[in-house]
Amino acid sequence: MATWNTAQDELHIDADKGGGGCLVIFFVFIGLPLMAGSIIFLASKYPDIHFDSSTRFALVAAMGGSVAILAGLSSRSMNYNSTVVINTRREEISFSRGEQDDNVIFGLGDIAYARLLKVFKRRHGANQSTSTRKSYATYQIFLVKKDGAHLWLDTFHGRGPLEKAVSLLHESVGIQIVDEISFSLSRDATKTFTNQLKEPPASASKFVTGESTISGKEIAIKEKTTLLKTTFFINVFALFTLAPLIIFAPAFDKGPFDLVIILTLFGVFWFGVIFIMLLSQLRIYRLAVTTNGLAICLNFPTSFLDGIFGKTIDIPSSSIAHVRTNRLDEGHFWLSLTTDRPYLGGSLSSLLFNVGAFRKAKMRELNDQEHVIGLWEVYGYTAKGQGADLNDLLYIEHLIQSNLGLSEADILDA
Repeated sequence: MATWNTAQDELHIDADKGGGGCLVIFFVFIGLPLMAGSIIFLASKYPDIHFDSSTRFALVAAMGGSVAILAGLSSRSMNYNSTVVINTRREEISFSRGEQDDNVIFGLGDIAYARLLKVFKRRHGANQSTSTRKSYATYQIFLVKKDGAHLWLDTFHGRGPLEKAVSLLHESVGIQIVDEISFSLSRDATKTFTNQLKEPPASASKFVTGESTISGKEIAIKEKTTLLKTTFFINVFALFTLAPLIIFAPAFDKGPFDLVIILTLFGVFWFGVIFIMLLSQLRIYRLAVTTNGLAICLNFPTSFLDGIFGKTIDIPSSSIAHVRTNRLDEGHFWLSLTTDRPYLGGSLSSLLFNVGAFRKAKMRELNDQEHVIGLWEVYGYTAKGQGADLNDLLYIEHLIQSNLGLSEADILDA
């Protein structure tokens, strides 16, 4: 839950999320003893190392320790300050991250209403005998733009704090409140605003590549890669691939037949999941925008993988209902496309197109008549200069709309 404060003609919503430093220390201090202890153990048995249970455990522990150390060193900082300022005199809403000079401003005239939603999350718990996953309700406030995009403001775990925030929002801003939680918190608008975001971002950051073609323009978002990140990626997949083989290999020689069957079925499932996650990391994702529509291209770095899993979805402009830049729970941003019918096809294609770092199911549940394709996601805690940001998503949204001859008003009426 953020801190809500008012000033003259302004409402401030400040979120201060920390924990990155503790995460780094935790992973490194777990990984160092695991890796050091395993290496010392294996060195003490050299050269008479036998592939017994203790050796297998030491090998897995060494790999796990190296992954933990790399995870701590390469983990992105989760420390960030997110601020939303609603200024009724200038009729503006600005989103910024701490003291960074990267404010993104919308006009209050872009906003249709505020929406209250109940969102269920899962809490993992455990005791001495069982491990449970329980769902609990949270209450979220979104500003809904006239094109249907949702801009998350805050999440609450109780009715009392939610009611206080709703009262503050309505008294200081005066926009319409739509309560879909059944708490009787709906309010009519007491003010009207006309200021809209007229000028989209003039350019994108270095992480957005655009190439003009004969038929239109191709767009892609690049991720910042480092040697540490690449090493971590390789180590994680090595651990999850080799660890089961090291642990269960003896069972195939001496184990009973039914155990071999069970382990084989488990192995097919396990390595299938690993392979899908590997594909999600290797995918090359780009858009081709023309005057006739949009081509969403999912490619892979080798011709073999590309021939099997590569996919191009051609969507005519007449089928595109909305292009939206959403601000989701915890301040993450998501560029999405809604169409009048499904285009993804099978479940594997849907998974590869929509897999990401945070849940977006609620956005797909807002209107069950819409078919949503995720285009790109941007972490809310991404530091400036370390990756694509909200401005980049707004730039791409405008580029798609302008090339297809769509405007937010046209999309609203679609």
